[in-house]
Amino acid sequence: MLSSKVYIVVLNYNGWKDTIECTESLLLLQYFDYQIVIVDNHSTDSSMASLVKWLTEQGFATPEPVEPDLSGGPDMQSLSIYNRRQGPAITLIQTTDNLGYAGGNNAGIRYTLNAGDAGFVWILNNDTIVDPQSLNFLVDKMRSLSHENVGLVGGKLMYYHNPERIQCVGGAYYNKWLG
Repeated sequence: MLSSKVYIVVLNYNGWKDTIECTESLLLLQYFDYQIVIVDNHSTDSSMASLVKWLTEQGFATPEPVEPDLSGGPDMQSLSIYNRRQGPAITLIQTTDNLGYAGGNNAGIRYTLNAGDAGFVWILNNDTIVDPQSLNFLVDKMRSLSHENVGLVGGKLMYYHNPERIQCVGGAYYNKWLG
């Protein structure tokens, strides 16, 4: 049986304000079993300090930094897990270099895979605000399609400044040869 735990990877690069707004929406999810993984992609601004400050102000306990498991690649220099009494844990990773969009997300996915308890990984841009029910719908859809060998699902995207207007609904078919 596939684990129900979802790791949510949010990539940050010089956008800590968006990342905090995204994370605040994630903390309102109605889903019961998830962990947030914020990957700072070697920001050149005050992102790391701002994220740590926000986590502390939100009541997340600040642990000693944990040495990252570098078996999957030497791209993480610091890793801290923030917990609070209720709700999900938040893992904050900083990469040693700007790895680009794919590389930064891969660092978060690598952490997730090394944790060993993930059923699903949800990759989000840091300028995303999620509906509290969205993760329930995505996991339910993946489970309903498990017999069809489906590897990914996506949600409906709405415009930030006009949330009644659809930006993108996605595709119904993926051609692996044409992308």
